Amino acid sequence: MLLKQIPNRILLRRYTTVIGIETSCDDTSVGIVTDGHKIIAESKYNQFLMHKNLGHARQKGKLTSWPGGVIPNLARRLHHDNLIHAVSDCIEKNGNTWKNIDALALTIKPGLEPCLWEGIKFSVLLLQKHKIPFIPIHHMEAHALTSRLFDKEIQFPFITLLISGGHCLIALVEDYDKFYKLGDSIDISPG
Repeated sequence: MLLKQIPNRILLRRYTTVIGIETSCDDTSVGIVTDGHKIIAESKYNQFLMHKNLGHARQKGKLTSWPGGVIPNLARRLHHDNLIHAVSDCIEKNGNTWKNIDALALTIKPGLEPCLWEGIKFSVLLLQKHKIPFIPIHHMEAHALTSRLFDKEIQFPFITLLISGGHCLIALVEDYDKFYKLGDSIDISPG
């Protein structure tokens, strides 16, 4: 199983409005969704150019070009700087307030550890301040379930191919909380 089962009390409770925070790699993303699958606010701070520019600076004087990729400590620092803005952007859109938020969902794994910890530290502060429930999110399981938001004909069980950085895998999805890894990448991310 990819992730230990989330307690049924969390899965069975229906939250009306949830703020989600994602910091598993190089983009700081925040969204507010309703139980009707409606996105009512979203904010994304992309780090691509920062990594590209720093990568080029590191290559100066060499004949090689920037190989691409994420610089983990830079990504962590940018999450630290961007989280307050991304969350504030979402809360301020469409008249949202913290009083309207029923729970906070956060990516807890897999991902770049320094980036995940920035999201965790920031979320702990929000949870303490606003006294709302916490919903831990497995990054790859969320990708698998997202397909059902856009195609109502996808029924359980189904097989999914997930291509996401270094966490590429094929999984059998039996239910919202039952995922079985059938295979995964053996070295680095494709491409």
